[in-house]
Amino acid sequence: MNQSEDNRSFLERIHARWFGPLFAIVGVIAAVFGIAAGVRACTSESAPTADTSDEQFAPSRLYEGSSVGRGWGPERDLFTVNGPSPLGALNSITDNPAIGDERNYTRCKLAADDNSFYENVVSAADGDVVRVYVNLENASIRPTAAVIDTRMRLLLDMNLTDDPGIQVMFTGTRESDGTKQEVWDGCGVNSNQPLRLVLVPGSGEATTLSGSFDVADEVIIGSALIPAVPDVSEEGVVPGSTSSWGYFTFDLLAVGEVS
Repeated sequence: MNQSEDNRSFLERIHARWFGPLFAIVGVIAAVFGIAAGVRACTSESAPTADTSDEQFAPSRLYEGSSVGRGWGPERDLFTVNGPSPLGALNSITDNPAIGDERNYTRCKLAADDNSFYENVVSAADGDVVRVYVNLENASIRPTAAVIDTRMRLLLDMNLTDDPGIQVMFTGTRESDGTKQEVWDGCGVNSNQPLRLVLVPGSGEATTLSGSFDVADEVIIGSALIPAVPDVSEEGVVPGSTSSWGYFTFDLLAVGEVS
């Protein structure tokens, strides 16, 4: 059984327990993000705080098997707003005005707590909904430095796990020279019981300088390219630009042991 089939089977077992009530309240708990124009800024009142402590902000290996890390990777060339990359480079600015260091582009919080900030670690229990924030940028401002064929891929443990990790990978190709791009970053869920995190169907949203719009589950799990941004970019393209591409949010349901 592949991961997609396993997820469908698992969802069927927990649907009656959680998703009925969840869909009834999802409109209430959804956070609405504003858009603020500016150089590499796409912010809201709950914009993430930058946490670059050694404990929470350190390189981690790529997802392997059933163990999902929380840190970022790989080691790569880094740039600043005033010293951007000459080539397309995903999430590699260290002083983004909205989120700080873009290597730390994946953060999370409890969806029910509208006043909380996105952090690198959140505490959750069986039945909680964790909202995940994922920033996406190109470190180059050159119009010819786009990253194309860009995909986002959510990586989760398939089994019940103590303190499960959430990792999000972006892959793409530099349009200028065909060089492959691959970056990842994660956040973590601390819990007092083993949990499995499951994507809430239909919870994805993208916020860009052109507006906010729904994002299909296929985009989040990597089976489809990132969406086009109206009047900005085509499907799968993160253009070189002085402004932000934007960010994604989606929800994960924390599920304990299912009888």
